[in-house]
Amino acid sequence: MDTLEGIGTLLKMLFFSSQTVINPTPININQSITIIKLDKPISAINSGANIQVDVTHIVGKYENVVAGLDKISEVYPKGCIKGQLITADGTVVLLNETGGAVGQDNSYVIFHTFKPLPTDIEFSTIKVSSCNPIPKATLVWRNSGK
Repeated sequence: MDTLEGIGTLLKMLFFSSQTVINPTPININQSITIIKLDKPISAINSGANIQVDVTHIVGKYENVVAGLDKISEVYPKGCIKGQLITADGTVVLLNETGGAVGQDNSYVIFHTFKPLPTDIEFSTIKVSSCNPIPKATLVWRNSGK
């Protein structure tokens, strides 16, 4: 049965994974909790779904990937960014781990959980906060199902 579940998850990822912009109009994230009510609920197709925010305008340029990741973790250390995914019935899933990703021209802070993210529920509200401000933030839900 584990093999069949793995194949099912792989097929979902191949056919349904995507990136969904959570807030088309940029918001300012700071120490106060920002509440985002979603027009359409989001759900995870596997337990590794996460939220990413482009922070290129904050961390600036870097010499290499390691330097870029170091800069992200310096500005947004572990525990700095917190997120909550909330269902219509009030179930809360914490996104309390922070990571980073860098590309050729962009830097992202990622908030996620190391606990398995439930795949059988829809989230209708997101709450976020950050110890260091993120002005003009657009949140992107990665690996969402439809």
